[in-house]
Amino acid sequence: MDSSKPKNRPPFGITANHVTMTRIAAIPFISHMILTGGDVGLRVALVLGAIVGATDFVDGYLARKYGGTPLGAFLDPLADKLFLVAILVPFAVRGFMPAWLVGLILAREFLVTGLRIMAAQTDVQFVTSRLGKLKTILQQGGCAFVYVALKWSTGAVVTFHVAGIIALILIMTILVAVRNMRWPFWLPWALVGWFSALMAHVSGGPEASIYFITAVIAFITWLSGLNYFRALPSIYRKLSHGRGFYFLILLLSVLVAFVPHLIGEPASAASYAIGMSCVLWLAAFFVFLALSHVVIVSGSTSTSQPKSIRNLLYVAAVIGAISCVTVLSKDHSLAVLALTIGGSIICVAPFVASEREAIQRALRQEVVSGGTTDD
Repeated sequence: MDSSKPKNRPPFGITANHVTMTRIAAIPFISHMILTGGDVGLRVALVLGAIVGATDFVDGYLARKYGGTPLGAFLDPLADKLFLVAILVPFAVRGFMPAWLVGLILAREFLVTGLRIMAAQTDVQFVTSRLGKLKTILQQGGCAFVYVALKWSTGAVVTFHVAGIIALILIMTILVAVRNMRWPFWLPWALVGWFSALMAHVSGGPEASIYFITAVIAFITWLSGLNYFRALPSIYRKLSHGRGFYFLILLLSVLVAFVPHLIGEPASAASYAIGMSCVLWLAAFFVFLALSHVVIVSGSTSTSQPKSIRNLLYVAAVIGAISCVTVLSKDHSLAVLALTIGGSIICVAPFVASEREAIQRALRQEVVSGGTTDD
């Protein structure tokens, strides 16, 4: 986001930060509706998710037109990551998407975020790539495709895919023939992907289509992170201190791949408790990583980061142990959620409290760029 001063007052006094914070506040409700709702709940979650996804463009527009803030530059990409977690984990818990592929997608996101924090301690620089932007579009739109393949009839799904393919061809034709413009780099890839999804559904049914869509998202997600992983040896050699702390971050990021497997019977009290606990824990981990980046870029040296990481590991171990219990009552489910919320707060709060001045100084000095972008 542009970090310049506001150019004029936005309509009704609604700023980009207001929109972003509203988006973050709506995210838990999406997870709740996916985990507890039937067909109606899924429709509500789909509509709410579409609205939340659309607000990403709204706050970007407001920031460009009326001026953004350092806080907005921090919150906006963080909201994108939380939105991804809030949808993918419940989808895996309900069995709508392959859990191991969802785990790979999430692990890559955490690994890259951890690598960006490590790079902030060195002179290694990363630039957002086109694949990173394509990955973000695929992640946010892919879940809608999964819902269509899962809940619509074969005829409706085919009609949906054919209409989408025709629309993309028309858009490409209009851009080139009418407006003499080059189409966005992702349009041809979207056309190929959409046609492939149609073929997968026609030949293999909903399961094949969903598996294909999720596999494509996972492949592009990891492909877009290759430049980060190639730089890992160089970054690690240049670290002057804290290698143990960063090793814990990378280890915890790898363990994220197993999170979607901590599920009970779909639509049971156990699956709801474990699913929401995983969402909340992953959200706490992302917030911690984003704030850690802010603190490091500001030039501050924190002594509470390793303790927070260890505590997050302890909470993850507790969730994993509880997930081994196949039957949880409603009361037990509430206890698991309370434990996760309390444990996550205990993990992150001391770090935030000890580094409050550094975080505030970083946000005021506008040094948060690159914390969590379309990486």
